[in-house]
Amino acid sequence: MHKTLGNTLKTTAKYGLLLTTLLSGFVNAKVIGNATTVTTVELDKDTYIQKNDVGTNFGNKWFMHVAKISGGGAKVSFIQFTLGDELTSGAKVELVLTARKVVNETLVQLRPATNTSWDETKLTWDNRWDATDGVNYGDVLETFTVAAQDIPADGETGNSYSIDITAHIDGPGSYSFALTNEDQWTDTSFFTRHQSNSDKRPKVLITKDKSYGFSLSPSYFLVNPDPQASSQQTVTLSNEGEVPLQYKGMAANDDISHDQFSYTDNTCSTSEALAQGQSCSFKVVKSYDPTRDAVSEHDLVMLKYSYLDAQGNEGAPMKYPIYIRDSSAEPTAAQAKRRVAPQAKSFRLTDTTTDNEITNLPVSGSDYDIKFTVDGYHNSYRTLVALFDCVDTTADSCAASFNDNIGYVEATAGTPGTGATSYQGNNSATTDFTGSITMPSYANTLVARAYYRSDFDESAANRFTSLVASGGQGMTFADGLGRKIIIQTAQ
Repeated sequence: MHKTLGNTLKTTAKYGLLLTTLLSGFVNAKVIGNATTVTTVELDKDTYIQKNDVGTNFGNKWFMHVAKISGGGAKVSFIQFTLGDELTSGAKVELVLTARKVVNETLVQLRPATNTSWDETKLTWDNRWDATDGVNYGDVLETFTVAAQDIPADGETGNSYSIDITAHIDGPGSYSFALTNEDQWTDTSFFTRHQSNSDKRPKVLITKDKSYGFSLSPSYFLVNPDPQASSQQTVTLSNEGEVPLQYKGMAANDDISHDQFSYTDNTCSTSEALAQGQSCSFKVVKSYDPTRDAVSEHDLVMLKYSYLDAQGNEGAPMKYPIYIRDSSAEPTAAQAKRRVAPQAKSFRLTDTTTDNEITNLPVSGSDYDIKFTVDGYHNSYRTLVALFDCVDTTADSCAASFNDNIGYVEATAGTPGTGATSYQGNNSATTDFTGSITMPSYANTLVARAYYRSDFDESAANRFTSLVASGGQGMTFADGLGRKIIIQTAQ
């Protein structure tokens, strides 16, 4: 191999998606994840030389040969390609060759070439050591076995072989390799870059996991315009990931939005993508609508965006919501839903058979009912209860993430009742929940954590949020926030 600083690239990417959105007041949103990007690099040049045809150049052939280097019919192939900065850092690099014909199974060797200045159109066996047009090769770097194969029929590709060359790539530049063979009675030919069928051509694949995503600040906000006036909010869009982000404009959601919005002071460009760490902003302006002076709605506008590949080509367009709450005539009942979080009460474990509250610590493998009450202002709730095995209940890591649970259950809602709190004349409502679970194995302190999602969260596809238990109920917590309940026996 020889490298110098210096093709054609093709990139494909697969994106995963993680949405993190909380709705209350002014809230920021983040969309973040990892994209597996596979970039295809075509060869700059390839050819082969042949010992029993010393003066012939094969640089324009659509196949190249590899045969025993110590024999009279020795054939050696050479390839070269160029990599850029954005492709090599932390990436896996593979050379892919497709066989044309293989006479007997054999072991092919990949060796470093001594320079990158060899001329594809001039290289022959006779001038292979020439200082200007020639090239030599070094010790074996990698080997791979190729199976015996006839020339593929029309419409067929032939066997392809992938060789991991990551260990031999140390930065941007041009790389040259030689292909050799030391087996007797065999001849292997591979398709070259001159083959008309692009699927058969040799190529280099660059695979890398890149972070992608953005933050939107805020993604949910309140407006309270004076009559006959308008209200506005500046929204900042920041690219948090390595993959370039392209702002595509804004769009109203015809199914949800009830007002007219305009956008001013826009520093976001639909022609220049945001690199990692770059930001832009725009103002969302909501015009006063006298026909809605007694109506409270959640309005919605959509941020349009896409991600760019290594060549700057835009991927599939996507949308992300920005919620706007008009509080100019917001009913007190709606204010209660927005301002007052629901509470968990009467949290307990009961024996599934007797319905009695447990008097001993729960036994792994036995069935129990987890019962509690939610007191809040929304129309309805969905709830989950997760169990955790905490070594140290005073540590922040105890029950810190839902993903750390040893078991969980979605509780079933019972009949609503009248709650214990009131907000400006609006009474809260209670709902009893029951979740049946077979107790998982645990070795330390058992901690429970409840999560809820209101009917509004359901319609907006928001994530579950921690449910807080109010104090004064005789419960013991693993934190000072009333979220992590230590399971104890009934007193």
